Amino acid sequence: MTTDRRVPIEWLLIAAILIGGALLRGVAPATPPLTEPEARHTLLAAAEAGQPPSLTGMAALGAPTDAAYHALTALVFQGFGTGDGAARAVPMLAGALLLGLPLLARRWLGRWETLVAILLFALSPALTTVARTASGRSLALLGISFVGLCLMELWTGNKP
Repeated sequence: MTTDRRVPIEWLLIAAILIGGALLRGVAPATPPLTEPEARHTLLAAAEAGQPPSLTGMAALGAPTDAAYHALTALVFQGFGTGDGAARAVPMLAGALLLGLPLLARRWLGRWETLVAILLFALSPALTTVARTASGRSLALLGISFVGLCLMELWTGNKP
C-alpha cells in the first residue's frame, strides 16, 4: 500500500504568503528613521536594558505606556545592541505572527477562506505599518486577536 506524500497546494500557498508577508514586514527595518514617538519608546527600552541613552532629559519622557514592548525590546537591545532595526524587531515579529492567526480559525473559516484571510493580512497596509512601527501596538493587536480566538473556541464548545 502506497501513501501519497505530496504536500497539498493549499499549504504551499499558505507558506509562500506567510514568508512573503514576513519579508514585507522585515525588509530594511532601519528605514525610515524612528519618528519622535518611536524614539521615546526606544529610549525607554534602552534605559531598561541598562544602556542609558546620551540624553539628559530622560525623566521628561514620562512613564512607559507599552510595558511589554519596552521589556521585550530591552532584551533585544541586551542581546543584539541598539539601533533603529533592533527597536523594530519585536513589533515586526509580532506582525509576522499575526499573519498566522487565521490558521487557528481554520475550522470556522474553511480551507480557502483561511488562505484568503492570510493573504489579506499579509497585504494589508495598515497591518504592515503597525508591524514596522516601534511601539506596542503590534503586540497588543496580536494579543487581542489571540484572546478573541480563544474565547471563540470556548463559546462554541469545540464545535465549528
